[in-house]
Amino acid sequence: MAEPFVERVAEMSRQVGLGEVAVGEEEVRITVPREPRAIRVTVRACGEMHGKEVLEFSSDGLALPADDANKMPLLILALQRNADVIFGHWGLDEDDAGSTLRVFHSQITETMDPPELRGAVLAVADEYATLAGAFEELFR
Repeated sequence: MAEPFVERVAEMSRQVGLGEVAVGEEEVRITVPREPRAIRVTVRACGEMHGKEVLEFSSDGLALPADDANKMPLLILALQRNADVIFGHWGLDEDDAGSTLRVFHSQITETMDPPELRGAVLAVADEYATLAGAFEELFR
């Protein structure tokens, strides 16, 4: 059975024109058209705050170099971007496969309306596109 927020998020996404929506058991993946490529934003439950369910919006990850010397300038760039981001923030994920940077945003499910959902999804996608473009410039 799907999590309670899944169908609500999927329906609101469609109401505000976020067309490509994939519904999973515990998450909703929304594909946002952007040039040069589409960006996927994942929405999932991430816990509670004062008894209210909180959703996490996150971008796909930007892979970082394995060595610290090459990784540090990119981490500094993401940290500098955090000062300018209105919705969301850059965060670091590390696992056995390596390190990735993702944009994250949190929202209380109960008070979220369709325009807020749209704003959060587009903010995450736009910020991801901004830094992804900078990464492409650095690695040319």
